[in-house]
Amino acid sequence: MSDFAGLWRLDGRPADHHDSVRLAQGLAGRGSADPRIWRQGSFTLVHRQHVFTPEDDRERMPLTGPSGAVLAADVRLSNRGELADTLGLSGNAAALPDGALCLRALERWGTDAVSRFYGDFALALWLPGEHRLVLTRDPSQNRSLFIHRSAHLIAFSTRLRPLLALPEIPRDLDDLAVADHLILNTEPGDRTIYAGINRVRMGHTLTLTPEATRSHRWWSLPHPGTRRFSRHEDTVAAAAEVIDRTVAGSVRAVGMVGASLTGGLDSPTVLLSARRCLEPDRLIALTRIPGGPTPQNGPIRFYDEASRARAFVDHHPGLIWHPVGEDGQDWGESDRRRWFLEAGTPADNLINGAWFFPLFRFITAQGGRVILNGEGGNHFYSSHGGTVETALLRQGRLLALTRLLWQRSRRSGQSLPALIRHRLLAPHEPLWLRGRRKGWTTPWGRFAALNPTFAADMNMLDRLDPDRYRVRTGSPHSSVQTTREWFQGDEGVGQWAVAARALHGVDWRAPLGDRRVIEFFASLPLEDFIRDGEPRSLARAVLAGQVPDQTRHETRRGSQLGEWFSILTARRPQMLASLERLKASRTAGQVVDLARLESLLLDWPADLEAAEKRRMEYYFLLTRGLETAEFLAWHEGGNH
Repeated sequence: MSDFAGLWRLDGRPADHHDSVRLAQGLAGRGSADPRIWRQGSFTLVHRQHVFTPEDDRERMPLTGPSGAVLAADVRLSNRGELADTLGLSGNAAALPDGALCLRALERWGTDAVSRFYGDFALALWLPGEHRLVLTRDPSQNRSLFIHRSAHLIAFSTRLRPLLALPEIPRDLDDLAVADHLILNTEPGDRTIYAGINRVRMGHTLTLTPEATRSHRWWSLPHPGTRRFSRHEDTVAAAAEVIDRTVAGSVRAVGMVGASLTGGLDSPTVLLSARRCLEPDRLIALTRIPGGPTPQNGPIRFYDEASRARAFVDHHPGLIWHPVGEDGQDWGESDRRRWFLEAGTPADNLINGAWFFPLFRFITAQGGRVILNGEGGNHFYSSHGGTVETALLRQGRLLALTRLLWQRSRRSGQSLPALIRHRLLAPHEPLWLRGRRKGWTTPWGRFAALNPTFAADMNMLDRLDPDRYRVRTGSPHSSVQTTREWFQGDEGVGQWAVAARALHGVDWRAPLGDRRVIEFFASLPLEDFIRDGEPRSLARAVLAGQVPDQTRHETRRGSQLGEWFSILTARRPQMLASLERLKASRTAGQVVDLARLESLLLDWPADLEAAEKRRMEYYFLLTRGLETAEFLAWHEGGNH
């Protein structure tokens, strides 16, 4: 794992020492090594290595191959053995770092080699003999790769900060992209909030020459039903096997390996699989516990996962487990301006991100640098099947549809007419009609403080794709493929992960978001995820006998940061003072509805239970609105 940046001067001027210094300083982060620089003529590459695996310690990128090709990559392969076997290197694979394996594959198969790479990667391949640059990314959400192209310069980086350090790259914001960021519109995915900087999209390759830029999509999400097994037992066995294989390729690490343990289905699956791969004294389960009062558990959410984690640990004697609370430390995660500098973007609900930092500090204190998590499972491995009923209806499978509705009714206690309304009719209700019925003024109004005047000036309503944006509003969608593509295409996840790594220096790995796992579960029929009317039935079947029944049959969702209201209450005076300062910022007031934020701060909930009923407004709309406004004021002040 690492960060890299580079530039290519198209006017023929040589890349100089100052270019390299700016890029190297922009790539600095906790735990990163000193920069390594490759420079030849008008082209330069800068690489800073993290050492998360034993192989990383031998990595020496930028690497030059026998053909003269030069590679810089942020890469962790989860299929090293398979790739080495295909390359005929099985006897020597253990000595090769991941970057060296990638370069050998690229020199043998060209850019088609990227389809053979499983794991997390973003890479830049410079072909000096062809005067050609190749930039590419895997289809997961764990990496970022940004690019600027102008008449005289191409610059690229895994982080925005190095590009913003180059004086030739304009820092002007793209108003439409800022508005899209605020309302969580993930399309189009190649834009950033900066007018002069785009991103390489997930599962895409950009090939750049002095004359042109060509984009090629090398990966697409499979469609449900393209992989079938004759028996349910075979599906469960194959599902368990693909997860074990992927996790086995994800546990390579220096020192202790942490594994997140929540009360859901995803993280226990990853933890159990990791336990089969590692010595018992190298794996430690970590559960984040609230640092303040939380609401009472309800029919939809539970707020403290410690009791469920304890039950799981009791089920598995010998497992090392630590509940982790607030530690009173700060590595810069609570400083918005530090985040603006590292990420180049708004903090995007900083209090929720900061909730993870005690986990990072804990594993670091144990001599570890890696934490496995269960992120990425909800739409694939532990999918509830989406609106499978609409798929059955389209296929004309009326008997199967009737049986499923009856099974759902028996399990949930809902009446058949209610299920028909929710599962068959609601996904086809036009978004404008749903909004009118629910009292929405705009589709984003419940969770985004976008200034109505600015939204009208930007013609936001007409620009949105209402069919796809309904996914963001929480409305059921008739196509699980659209829902999956929407959330899988959220570029903010990788951007946050890469920027946050600069602050904490820990590799936060998501095996269930690996391409191999996504391809397997995305291709299964939707019925496999809801057998006998039980949602998430495939994940429950994989975990049968391995977790307490309370966990396996839990239908509620665990809630991160259950103590959010006490945190915001303590920060309320600071937020009010910040809002007063923001009123002087032309840009902040133009984009963000500051009056609405002020109304929320003045109309403060009386207690925790009252606040929880307005969770979306305070925990999400208020915090993201303020963070976006503060970023805009910071940017307006020239604090780059």
